[in-house]
Amino acid sequence: MNPLRRLDQWTRLHPVRTDVMAAAALFTVIVALPWIALGPMVAPDPQGRQTAVSLLAGAGMVLPWAVRRVRPVASAAVVTAAAVLHLLAGPEFSLSLLMVPLTVYNLAANAPRSISVAGLLMGLVGGVANGVKVWLFPAQFVTPDGLIVRSPAEPLAMVIMAIGCGLMVLTAWAFGDVVRNRRLTVRALEDRAHRLEVQSRQERELAAADERSHIAREMHDIVAHSLQVIISQADGARYAAAAKPALAVTALETIGQTGRSALADMRQLLGVLRETGETVAGVPGVTDDDARRPAADGVPARPADPAPDRADPAGTRADVVASPDGRGTRLPPGRRPQPRLADLPALVETMRLSGLEVSLLETGTPRRALPAGGELAAYRIVQEALTNTLRHGGPDADAFVTLAWTPRGLDLQIDDDGCGAAADPATRGSGQGLRGAAERAALFGGTLETGPRVGAGYRVSAHLPYSAV
Repeated sequence: MNPLRRLDQWTRLHPVRTDVMAAAALFTVIVALPWIALGPMVAPDPQGRQTAVSLLAGAGMVLPWAVRRVRPVASAAVVTAAAVLHLLAGPEFSLSLLMVPLTVYNLAANAPRSISVAGLLMGLVGGVANGVKVWLFPAQFVTPDGLIVRSPAEPLAMVIMAIGCGLMVLTAWAFGDVVRNRRLTVRALEDRAHRLEVQSRQERELAAADERSHIAREMHDIVAHSLQVIISQADGARYAAAAKPALAVTALETIGQTGRSALADMRQLLGVLRETGETVAGVPGVTDDDARRPAADGVPARPADPAPDRADPAGTRADVVASPDGRGTRLPPGRRPQPRLADLPALVETMRLSGLEVSLLETGTPRRALPAGGELAAYRIVQEALTNTLRHGGPDADAFVTLAWTPRGLDLQIDDDGCGAAADPATRGSGQGLRGAAERAALFGGTLETGPRVGAGYRVSAHLPYSAV
């Protein structure tokens, strides 16, 4: 490290030691050495009165510099008293008077503004008073021949002395004020940086908590829905295996398809990282490994252009993109788009295959699009309501899904005529799904209400506005 930088760092870390050493050096330079060197040239003082006063006043003006930063006001008070003593009983001029502008500088740099202004005024008054003293009591010197010479008493000397002292005091105060403002600015910037750091850390913590909540909602929606479909299909296949093997095969196909879809959604949610490589059929971002990757461990890979299945009667899938040769290329699970309202018919078809009769009705025309993520929230709300009906509604339950576009937004209503969870305590859940659905609606400024219907069944109704409020 540079020696000067090291010295500056040491003085910043040890301000009191620095000031003590500075006070000792100043006392040596402007009090002790001048009297040793200039003593023979000063007019004789038989009683030694001026000598004692000069040394006492010099010590009183220099030594308080040792505590100038820790006690700036007390230090200035001692210097003021010593300067008044020197003015009244000391010699006409002394180098220790240089401590007056230095003290004014210290007040401007380290004391409150009102006290620094008061110190400036006192310094100016002291400069004028010293000029008057030089005019009324001219200095006396001893020549080499032993003659005592008195300086001429001219008004011009008084004016020059007063102006010179005033300029020194003003300059010192200005420098001190600049140092003070710079220190306050640096302190304000450091405080602002600290607040920004704390705010940034809090925002990161809130974002992490929000992300954990989001992941928890997504995992619940994906796992609960998929497992309920798998359980329903497995129970149906078990009962139909002996009497109708064809139905059992269909149920097993649905189980496999649902499991693969759930696994793909989980991969997307957890952000499975894949190495980027050559594109497949000219589709950017899709690699050979992605196109041939199995949808689930131990399950054969699907072809690049999957055949129509029960959940996708039209043979069109959101995870298949067009390629130059006209054949579809399946996107990897991590790049599949999130479900939207357009995917509700496929969800309804899946629930029907699981044994739940669902009707879907959409009325009205949207005035404008829902906010980003609003369609995903609507899809998850419908999915959660239908999953609960499949789980708690009983074997003969039917569900009715209504999407009503209004001037204010989208109204969702999912009704069923089942018996509900109260009829079978063993099927009661933890309520995490409906709580997550309410959080989704609130995230976009909407509302969600749930409760039993009059007569029988259960109702889930939600409102999602066009713009969050």
